[in-house]
Amino acid sequence: MFFRRILRALCLTLFLLMLVACSGSQASSSSPVPPPESGSSAAEISSQPSSEPEPPSPSAAPEEESADAPAEFEPAEAVEASGGTTADLTAVVTGEIHRQISGISGSRAGTSAERDSLAALLSSLKPENVSLIVIANPLSGYQEEALLSDEDAAALVEMTAKLPAPGVFETLGNPATSGFLWTLYFESGDQAVLLSNDGFWLTASIKGQSQMLVFDSAPCKAQSEALSTFLDEQLSAAQGNILTLS
Repeated sequence: MFFRRILRALCLTLFLLMLVACSGSQASSSSPVPPPESGSSAAEISSQPSSEPEPPSPSAAPEEESADAPAEFEPAEAVEASGGTTADLTAVVTGEIHRQISGISGSRAGTSAERDSLAALLSSLKPENVSLIVIANPLSGYQEEALLSDEDAAALVEMTAKLPAPGVFETLGNPATSGFLWTLYFESGDQAVLLSNDGFWLTASIKGQSQMLVFDSAPCKAQSEALSTFLDEQLSAAQGNILTLS
């Protein structure tokens, strides 16, 4: 009897354990699946390729302005555009001009076109657009350089501007041997010109030219003599000042 009771108790205990085990497995199978952790979603997002902004296209470099090559013989309009004031003008009288135009070799008769260009250049001269003007007579024997007053400097420029167009030679004869009436050098803008008049030939050495141009000075006679008289007066005054100072 005792063993039967024990066997029943063991069977009842085993039965209860089986019931508890079954109920536990059902509860675990019916429990909701937990949502994925936030870390996993962040990992998925970070694993996606990121679209980087395209670098801005480099701006096109500005085109360099091509420098215009200087003209060999500036027209009168370019000389007038240089501007300035009478105070910027330096005017000198002397015996011999030591300033020369570089690049000049030999001489030839100037053409009608070159004569017209020279006449246009001379007529455009004003005290405001000339920076330097020097007038001389190599036969004077004067060795110094005397500065002119503003008034005389302006007068010299205006007299030079009134020189008429010279004549054109078909063929060059023999040069005169009597000497110079005057030589004159001036700078205006980028242009430089050296003129000489011996009473027969008017020669012009012009910056940018390779040869000295020779013209007939006969049409310039009256104005050329006025320049010669002006030069003689200024040289006499300069020499008088030297004698007074000595």
